[in-house]
Amino acid sequence: MSKRNFIDALRARLTPPAADAPYVCVLDGGVVLNPLLASALDSADCHRYDPNWPLADAPDLPAARKHSHGSEMAGVVLYGRHLADLLAGTELHALTHRLESVRILPPKPYENERRLYGAITSQAISRVEIAAPDRVRSFCMAVTTDGRDRGRPSSWSGVVDQICGGFADQNPRLFFLSAGNTDPNERHRYPESNDTDPVQDPGQAWNAITVGACTDRVTYDHDRFPGYAPIAPAGDLSPSSTTSLTWDKPWPYKPDFVLEGGNQIAHTDKRWVMDPDDMTMLTTAHATTGRVLADFRDTSAATAQAAGIAAALQAVYPKLWPETIRGLLVHSAEWTDRMRAAFGDKKTDHINRLRRYGYGVPSLARARDSARDSLTMVIEQAIQPFTKEGSDIKTKEMGLHNLPWPKDQLLELGETKVTMRVTLSYFIEPKPGRREGFVKHRHRYQSHGLRFEVKRPQETLDDFRKRVSQAARHEEEEFEAVGDTSGWELGPQLRTRGSIHCDWWTGTAADLANSGVIAVYPVSGWWRESKGNDWSKEARYALLVSIRAEPVRVAVSLFTPTEIDLYSPIQTTILAAIEQEVTTEVGGESATG
Repeated sequence: MSKRNFIDALRARLTPPAADAPYVCVLDGGVVLNPLLASALDSADCHRYDPNWPLADAPDLPAARKHSHGSEMAGVVLYGRHLADLLAGTELHALTHRLESVRILPPKPYENERRLYGAITSQAISRVEIAAPDRVRSFCMAVTTDGRDRGRPSSWSGVVDQICGGFADQNPRLFFLSAGNTDPNERHRYPESNDTDPVQDPGQAWNAITVGACTDRVTYDHDRFPGYAPIAPAGDLSPSSTTSLTWDKPWPYKPDFVLEGGNQIAHTDKRWVMDPDDMTMLTTAHATTGRVLADFRDTSAATAQAAGIAAALQAVYPKLWPETIRGLLVHSAEWTDRMRAAFGDKKTDHINRLRRYGYGVPSLARARDSARDSLTMVIEQAIQPFTKEGSDIKTKEMGLHNLPWPKDQLLELGETKVTMRVTLSYFIEPKPGRREGFVKHRHRYQSHGLRFEVKRPQETLDDFRKRVSQAARHEEEEFEAVGDTSGWELGPQLRTRGSIHCDWWTGTAADLANSGVIAVYPVSGWWRESKGNDWSKEARYALLVSIRAEPVRVAVSLFTPTEIDLYSPIQTTILAAIEQEVTTEVGGESATG
């Protein structure tokens, strides 16, 4: 069967996305209507920043004169890393999301002025939102520039933070950014070259999801490439992926997570690096006739995959906040064995692992469904962090949430080891008027910060409230996170970079049964220091908490209704909680739950 026949056969097996399916908007060099994109991309959904530019470069232009990257991104957004498998298969395939395109790159050889990067990004997003304001959508951009900022906000990343936060128009947005690629001429120095090549602008944006690349592709044609070996081992960082190991301490951990970005091979003398087709992924080419498929790799491919996973998640849960979808993706991420083995268990090792791999590799299945041995609680909440008393601005509200785990059933499990994972996702409002390079401290850039704490097993609720209030005051005064470290993988000092915090606690089922309460409390930012009325703004957050029993043999009996039924008591607890919302005073501050 010819390649064209494979493509036609796949198109015949595709089920188009639903009319109300979520959209992924690709900000790049434009997308052509490739046959494999036709079911999900309408010509009316292709836009451009400059009306004098073509919507996309003509496919028959020489490679050096056309932008083909956008069409390649679109294919991975739509099909993920499995297009080759779909072409070879015979099964039906339902598309879960649709595509939009905005061209933000001018025709070659022209380039945008650096000072306009933020404005172009903002106006590009306005184009699609004005054209179709009511769609559920996310944005995907794998266009980057140098990483000279070392994690400090730039004018471009600041605009991305404004776009995501949506404080100006009450419209928060989900945005995926590429971490950027390492110098191709230095990849034979893997992984040292990855650790010294920093995540590129605007990948330092706090509110966006910055995606790096990992790989499990280590097979290639040895006869064609004698004397070569894979650069990256399976389950480790892709040779192309930048990291934030050289960033200054206060700034967020980036990338947030990693996805497949392909691999390369290097000759034993380290002088030659090659790109076998086996180590890339197949995607849609920038062509309407002739060449329809292309190879694709690096952090661009990883970023496109992330956007596609998020859209598939939005198709199942269209009403979840962008903060929540972002939180679910990070919550589902796990480090591979190679990633864990790359560093030890000291504080600096945790930091280095987070700055190289983020939180690991996310999973649509884990994000979408509770596994057989796991239960996940999702809370979407808004609080007012600050209030004004006379001339003083003080902390006002904190969220206090009862964990709906069935205490009696957990107590029955006694010393059984369980893991509780907590992810807190929120958007900050960047400081307006901050010029590139001027921001030196995260507390002067963020509008507010949020933290979480879990009640200790032997702690009374009143003591817990007092401890949380003291922790909030300490960070206000010292700009240093404090809190409970017992049993936590990262602890309060390490998990508080940026605006998404994830940590996991391991202990006994009995201890978990006696914890049962989690608090989300605010810490300082420029809202509190503002001379205007910014102190009165509300802050939204998504809180995700899951428990998992280990080993699996215990979990299987744990979640089998005939033995120990956790689902029914949890459902009863949640239904009761929905009926009431309690506001109390905690250490002189308001708490909602």
